[in-house]
Amino acid sequence: LPARTGLPAGPQSAPSPRARLGVPSMACALAVLVALAAALDFHHASQSRTRIIVDGVIPESTCAEIVNILEEHATPETETVAGLWGLRYFDVVGGLVNVTPAQQAMISRVRKTIISEVRSRVGTSDLYPDFTHLTLRKPTPIEADGGFSHYYHCDRCLIDLDTLKCVEADGACCRWRRYAALLYLAPSDGGDLVFVDYVLPSMLGARLPPVQTRVAPAPGRLVVFSTGPENIHAVERVRSGHRHAVAIWLTDETAHLEPLPPPGTYPLSSP
Repeated sequence: LPARTGLPAGPQSAPSPRARLGVPSMACALAVLVALAAALDFHHASQSRTRIIVDGVIPESTCAEIVNILEEHATPETETVAGLWGLRYFDVVGGLVNVTPAQQAMISRVRKTIISEVRSRVGTSDLYPDFTHLTLRKPTPIEADGGFSHYYHCDRCLIDLDTLKCVEADGACCRWRRYAALLYLAPSDGGDLVFVDYVLPSMLGARLPPVQTRVAPAPGRLVVFSTGPENIHAVERVRSGHRHAVAIWLTDETAHLEPLPPPGTYPLSSP
């Protein structure tokens, strides 16, 4: 296949908090919890938090078809996220992945379904795809990033551990992203999405974990969430098998629309 060119920035182009702090994973985890504990009203911190879970968004048969495509064609990603393989939408519909026109059309329909669902659920039509990623996560060592496949992070900024605010600094990806949507395609052993809700000093003293919201993969389950510090989250390591999902990040800035293949490569209408 020809080399990939003209690709949008991937979803994990910012360094992880662990990498930026330059400390071991467990120490970084403690630093995150201490910072959260300093905000006693963290559970009241944001009136703009959005978390939505919708089941049955696409049929299980369609999920299974995309799983088969990922198992056959996914390649290792270059971002520093353990065990992440994937396919980029640009490649799939641009002819850089050896799938049939019917499979291209099916993936395009699934993408449009996710976008439509997000717009409907958050109540605005002014959201557009910035990046679409078909993902396959493989098992990772338990010691990697404190047992996470993807460590605690936000999707549009770096986390300032002193203020729990987004820092749109150099290397922070990607300030224009407003919502993330994750469509699971199959159950998996591990790979849960974990949101940090709040943690109090008394919990740290008792060595209790932070209050968290956990979302387990299930076929056709869509998770939609706003991308700021109100939704600090991580992905647990996959223990065995693979975790399959379609991820889309959405923006309200038209300057950051996801590029599509040149006209004539494959007939796609605008989302």
